[in-house]
Amino acid sequence: MVDAVMDLNILTQAVGELDEDKVLEMLNDFVGSNPTEEEAQKEACEHVGADAFTTNAAEGVKICQGWVM
Repeated sequence: MVDAVMDLNILTQAVGELDEDKVLEMLNDFVGSNPTEEEAQKEACEHVGADAFTTNAAEGVKICQGWVM
């Protein structure tokens, strides 16, 4: 529990415009939805505006090649 509180404090500092209660609410909503790993990655990519995401190096190369060709 102490680690979770410390992590929450670090997260709150990283998003200083949000108060700790709002960050906790957002985390609880996200975790409560019980997303799959793929859903979590997709949501994170959409949130930050990423053009693509992969954990597979070969797939990443193909994505980049598509951008430059």
